[in-house]
Amino acid sequence: MSAFSAKWLSLREPYDLAARNPAVLKAVADAFRGHAGIVLVDLACGAGATRRAIGAHLPERQTWRLVDNDLGLLGQAATVRPMSDFLRGRWISCAISSWRSKGRSIS
Repeated sequence: MSAFSAKWLSLREPYDLAARNPAVLKAVADAFRGHAGIVLVDLACGAGATRRAIGAHLPERQTWRLVDNDLGLLGQAATVRPMSDFLRGRWISCAISSWRSKGRSIS
Protein backbone atom coordinates (compact mmCIF):
# COMPACT_ATOMS: atom_id res chain seq x y z
CA MET A 1 0.00 0.00 0.00
CA SER A 2 1.32 3.42 -0.94
CA ALA A 3 1.33 6.45 1.30
CA PHE A 4 0.08 8.36 -1.75
CA SER A 5 -3.11 7.56 -3.63
CA ALA A 6 -3.28 7.93 -7.39
CA LYS A 7 -6.16 10.37 -6.95
CA TRP A 8 -4.18 12.57 -4.55
CA LEU A 9 -1.16 12.58 -6.88
CA SER A 10 -3.32 13.55 -9.86
CA LEU A 11 -4.86 16.41 -7.86
CA ARG A 12 -1.47 17.84 -6.89
CA GLU A 13 0.26 17.32 -10.26
CA PRO A 14 -0.81 20.69 -11.78
CA TYR A 15 0.56 22.50 -8.72
CA ASP A 16 3.82 20.56 -8.84
CA LEU A 17 4.13 21.39 -12.54
CA ALA A 18 3.56 25.10 -11.87
CA ALA A 19 6.20 25.02 -9.11
CA ARG A 20 8.95 23.58 -11.32
CA ASN A 21 11.83 25.96 -11.89
CA PRO A 22 11.91 26.98 -15.59
CA ALA A 23 15.66 27.67 -15.41
CA VAL A 24 16.35 24.13 -14.22
CA LEU A 25 14.08 22.68 -16.92
CA LYS A 26 15.89 24.74 -19.57
CA ALA A 27 19.29 23.61 -18.23
CA VAL A 28 18.23 19.96 -18.43
CA ALA A 29 16.85 20.43 -21.94
CA ASP A 30 20.02 22.23 -23.07
CA ALA A 31 22.25 19.51 -21.60
CA PHE A 32 20.68 16.88 -23.84
CA ARG A 33 19.90 18.94 -26.93
CA GLY A 34 21.36 17.28 -30.00
CA HIS A 35 21.39 13.79 -28.48
CA ALA A 36 19.62 11.13 -30.54
CA GLY A 37 18.19 9.51 -27.42
CA ILE A 38 18.32 9.47 -23.66
CA VAL A 39 17.94 6.90 -20.88
CA LEU A 40 16.47 8.12 -17.58
CA VAL A 41 15.82 6.58 -14.16
CA ASP A 42 13.00 7.98 -12.04
CA LEU A 43 13.31 6.74 -8.47
CA ALA A 44 10.06 6.88 -6.44
CA CYS A 45 8.28 7.77 -9.69
CA GLY A 46 4.77 7.54 -8.29
CA ALA A 47 2.32 7.89 -11.17
CA GLY A 48 4.94 9.33 -13.56
CA ALA A 49 4.55 13.10 -13.13
CA THR A 50 8.24 13.79 -13.78
CA ARG A 51 8.12 11.94 -17.11
CA ARG A 52 5.10 13.97 -18.15
CA ALA A 53 6.66 17.24 -16.96
CA ILE A 54 10.05 16.98 -18.66
CA GLY A 55 9.55 14.41 -21.43
CA ALA A 56 8.53 16.94 -24.06
CA HIS A 57 11.76 18.89 -23.46
CA LEU A 58 14.08 15.94 -24.01
CA PRO A 59 15.23 14.14 -27.19
CA GLU A 60 12.56 12.31 -29.19
CA ARG A 61 13.93 8.86 -28.25
CA GLN A 62 13.49 8.25 -24.55
CA THR A 63 13.85 5.15 -22.43
CA TRP A 64 12.62 5.52 -18.87
CA ARG A 65 13.31 3.15 -15.97
CA LEU A 66 10.47 3.80 -13.51
CA VAL A 67 11.09 2.61 -9.95
CA ASP A 68 8.58 2.67 -7.09
CA ASN A 69 7.39 0.39 -4.31
CA ASP A 70 3.72 0.82 -5.24
CA LEU A 71 2.86 -1.51 -8.13
CA GLY A 72 -0.45 0.27 -8.76
CA LEU A 73 1.24 3.62 -9.26
CA LEU A 74 3.95 1.97 -11.36
CA GLY A 75 1.34 0.50 -13.65
CA GLN A 76 -0.26 3.89 -14.06
CA ALA A 77 3.09 5.59 -14.68
CA ALA A 78 4.05 3.11 -17.38
CA THR A 79 0.82 3.44 -19.35
CA VAL A 80 -0.21 7.10 -19.11
CA ARG A 81 1.20 9.17 -21.94
CA PRO A 82 0.20 12.71 -22.85
CA MET A 83 -1.59 13.03 -26.19
CA SER A 84 1.24 15.29 -27.41
CA ASP A 85 3.53 12.22 -27.44
CA PHE A 86 1.27 10.56 -29.99
CA LEU A 87 0.92 13.70 -32.07
CA ARG A 88 4.68 14.29 -32.20
CA GLY A 89 5.49 10.64 -32.91
CA ARG A 90 7.73 10.42 -29.86
CA TRP A 91 9.30 7.05 -29.08
CA ILE A 92 9.02 6.43 -25.36
CA SER A 93 9.79 3.14 -23.68
CA CYS A 94 9.16 2.40 -20.00
CA ALA A 95 10.53 -0.39 -17.85
CA ILE A 96 9.18 -0.77 -14.36
CA SER A 97 10.85 -1.97 -11.17
CA SER A 98 9.73 -2.33 -7.61
CA TRP A 99 11.58 -2.70 -4.37
CA ARG A 100 10.57 -4.31 -1.10
CA SER A 101 9.65 -1.98 1.71
CA LYS A 102 12.85 -2.72 3.64
CA GLY A 103 14.95 -1.95 0.56
CA ARG A 104 16.52 -5.39 0.46
CA SER A 105 15.73 -6.28 -3.11
CA ILE A 106 14.90 -4.70 -6.43
CA SER A 107 13.37 -6.48 -9.39
